[in-house]
Amino acid sequence: MEVSEIDLNKGRIHLDKSKTKHARDVPMSSKVQQNIEEYLFNVRNLMLDTTSNLTKVLITERGTPMGNGAIGKVMERLSERINIGKTVTCHLLRHSIATHLHRNMTIEDVAKFLGHTSLDSTMIYTHLKNEYYG
Repeated sequence: MEVSEIDLNKGRIHLDKSKTKHARDVPMSSKVQQNIEEYLFNVRNLMLDTTSNLTKVLITERGTPMGNGAIGKVMERLSERINIGKTVTCHLLRHSIATHLHRNMTIEDVAKFLGHTSLDSTMIYTHLKNEYYG
């Protein structure tokens, strides 16, 4: 994700190149907005060389773009620290947010949030498929 995709004024992130290949805007809570702003201006900038023109949001301590493998390792370390009895991954977080959102949103709105074109996929993410299809 690129820094330019984050709109702190509007409280959303525009995902142009997502896993689902569908562009969408993802809203941020005010707390998420605060955390991202803190990271961008007080953490990320300290890791960059003053001459850097790197536009990726997630970077390493060396000021290089963070790849999927590195993100997975960070999640692995966080998972060990919180120790909830299961391994927390980016994919598990995606399932969790879908399930939580569905408590207050229609399945269609959750699908839009996730970038799904198929409600069937969204039902899998929200763990509703078994309720409807057994």
